[in-house]
Amino acid sequence: MIQIHSRLAVLGIPVLLGAFLAGRSIGSQEQGPEEPVDPAMAAWTAAMTPGEQHAALEPFIGVFDAVMTFFPDEAGKPPMHSRGVMTNTWVLGKRFLQHRFEGSAMGEEFLGFGYWGYSNVHEEYQSIWIDNQSTWMSTSTGLSPDGGTSFIMHTTEKDPATGEVRVNRDVTYLRNPNEHVFTRYTIQADGSEKKMFGVVYTRQS
Repeated sequence: MIQIHSRLAVLGIPVLLGAFLAGRSIGSQEQGPEEPVDPAMAAWTAAMTPGEQHAALEPFIGVFDAVMTFFPDEAGKPPMHSRGVMTNTWVLGKRFLQHRFEGSAMGEEFLGFGYWGYSNVHEEYQSIWIDNQSTWMSTSTGLSPDGGTSFIMHTTEKDPATGEVRVNRDVTYLRNPNEHVFTRYTIQADGSEKKMFGVVYTRQS
């Protein structure tokens, strides 16, 4: 009996599938009314599809020499310099840019990873950064006011030395396809800004 049922299943499934496809063919020939688009499905499709804001990150893809300049808080002290290499690659179908940094910072080894992308849902650029000189994840959000030449991001973090919460303004400026500059400013209590550090990235490949 089990064998008979198995044979009926094997023989019956193709027949039923054929009848179903034939019915779809006949229905399409009759040109009945089109099924309405599910608004929820359309919204999800739009949310997951990379667009022009993602394509604006293409010039940052590659391997770059990085020259960093740190500006001390104490007046009169000269800036400190260090070097490294930043490698940026696309991940997840060009939805996110992945950073990998190797170098030094303030005399110590500095390794960092990050992701940068655009949220179609929130309509903003978003980024996250972690490194071996901290135990927290730094997140930031922002926009490109000129369509891909400059990117202005803001992040809120707690100063480990003072415990104060501060807001930083990060500006990435694309000078040309082979060079871009990152500058971080900290917004002071009186609303003024102080330049904390900057990085000039020059393309290797």
